[in-house]
Amino acid sequence: ILASEGHDEQPFDAGTLAEILARPAEPPARVEGLIGWEASTLLVAQRKVGKTTMVLNLARCLVSGEAFLGAHGVRGLAPGSRVGFLNFEVSGAQLARWARDAGVSVDRLYLVNLRGRRNPLAHPGDRQRLAEVLRAQRVESLIVDPFGRAYSGASQNDAGEVYGWLVQLDQFTRSEVGARDLVLTTHAGWDGERSRGSSALED
Repeated sequence: ILASEGHDEQPFDAGTLAEILARPAEPPARVEGLIGWEASTLLVAQRKVGKTTMVLNLARCLVSGEAFLGAHGVRGLAPGSRVGFLNFEVSGAQLARWARDAGVSVDRLYLVNLRGRRNPLAHPGDRQRLAEVLRAQRVESLIVDPFGRAYSGASQNDAGEVYGWLVQLDQFTRSEVGARDLVLTTHAGWDGERSRGSSALED
């Protein structure tokens, strides 16, 4: 492992090919056939069809280890870890009711309600504090709902801006929070067949 310069930087994930190959094998998937191990996942659907309900059901399965949608095997979270949920769209009380109705463990889902508040992903101090809170809660899987409200760029149609924001979100999730999984929801365009905004989202 090579230590990088700077006081706050993490060591590089580096080694000889032999050293990398000698590491324990990673699990094949978080959710069989749908979500790879340590993957970033985009859920695209039209408004009001149940994206939030679906990710809450995913949260329940990540905690319990039960099959997602009754058909896809799930590798559950480590004992004591949590699913984090950055809620940019609905009231905290409403999301909590939906989560309860979906059967999510009341102790293993950590909600951060951000509707109507300054976007912490756009302000370095807020972002650092949020990462510290989520890390302290041992968040292993992070859900961000939805892209349109979480996005802090000037244009959702600018591929370069959107791509850069996604890279920053990935860095926040993995390097700063220490989570393994990222699930981002987004609204579909009017045709309902692809995500609204830049095609960089679907890259």
